[in-house]
Amino acid sequence: MRKNCIFCDFISGKRKEHLNGLPFKVLNETKHTLSFLSVEIPKAEDGHIIVTSKKHFFNLEDAPKFILHELIEHASLISKVLRKRHKGCNILLNDGKTAGQK
Repeated sequence: MRKNCIFCDFISGKRKEHLNGLPFKVLNETKHTLSFLSVEIPKAEDGHIIVTSKKHFFNLEDAPKFILHELIEHASLISKVLRKRHKGCNILLNDGKTAGQK
């Protein structure tokens, strides 16, 4: 866990709601990953689901391979569910400050 990381606070149970007061709710969870709805949803049709590891890593390449595999499997499951309802989805990674990671 990292100090001042909202994801770490959610995972540890320290934080129960987003900054705007909406509740934090896990969509799916594995041994090393979890997914949840982001509150940064501009329009109803632009859902934003975050899939993250339960352990904090600064960069993608810092995560061990077994966690990377679990992240890909988790994202694949979310994609499969979204494809049934919406016919597709975008998967992206913001890895580093210049890539939009906050």
